[in-house]
Amino acid sequence: IVAAGSGKYNTVNSTYYLYNPNAWSWSISPSTCSSSAYVFNIHTNGRLYAADIYDPNGAIAPVINLTPEYFKTLIGTGTMENPFRAENAEP
Repeated sequence: IVAAGSGKYNTVNSTYYLYNPNAWSWSISPSTCSSSAYVFNIHTNGRLYAADIYDPNGAIAPVINLTPEYFKTLIGTGTMENPFRAENAEP
């Protein structure tokens, strides 16, 4: 989420393409595991944080990791208007 769209832990950000003011999203990335499991989420204000997986709210926002070589070929700024994408891909 951080690399894909400029998400930053516990920081409000409404300028990247993963931001959705109408619903927050689950990631599939684990955060911590103590008395229960936690994953990273994106709140409706764009804040990245960790939440218990038993919380019934939200949707899934999977993240794909890229090698540094491929990442260097991407264009875009990571905002909703100009998301990261392959140079020859349709926006």
